[in-house]
Amino acid sequence: LLFLALGFWQVERLRWKENLITAIQKKTAQPALSLEDFGDLRYVASDEDFTPVQVRAKFLHEHTIYLAAKYFRGQSGYHVITPAIPKGYNQAILIN
Repeated sequence: LLFLALGFWQVERLRWKENLITAIQKKTAQPALSLEDFGDLRYVASDEDFTPVQVRAKFLHEHTIYLAAKYFRGQSGYHVITPAIPKGYNQAILIN
């Protein structure tokens, strides 16, 4: 019974993952929105994940950080995160 339950759980998880991938593909295929469409940066919610956004900004390269990511064949990858100040705003956003 335990293995049967785990099998059903895996199938349900597969369906969830396929639906998630489909939703991400649909969002990323949309035309990019302008950052101004969001208004105040504090209100960009997590439901906007994977929404393409076009930003004109001044990058602050002197504050770039490198975060180690996954290893592949013995080599580490990195997330390169650079703060940027969007045109018309006085607060920075992080660009990965």
